[in-house]
Amino acid sequence: MGSNSIELERRRAAARAGGGEKRVAAQHAKGKLTARERLDVLLVVARSASRRSTPRAS
Repeated sequence: MGSNSIELERRRAAARAGGGEKRVAAQHAKGKLTARERLDVLLVVARSASRRSTPRAS
C-alpha cells in the first residue's frame, strides 16, 4: 500500500470516530446524539417512509 492510501485510511478512521471517544461521550452525557447518529436516525425514518409509500405490484 502506498503512503497516500495509508494516509487516506487514517483520515477516514479519524472521521468515523467523530472527534474521538471523549467528544462522543460528552455528547451522550448531555443527552444528545452525534451528527453521524442523527443522520442514521433520519435515514432509517426516510427508508421506512419510502417503503410505505411505494405501491406494490399486483
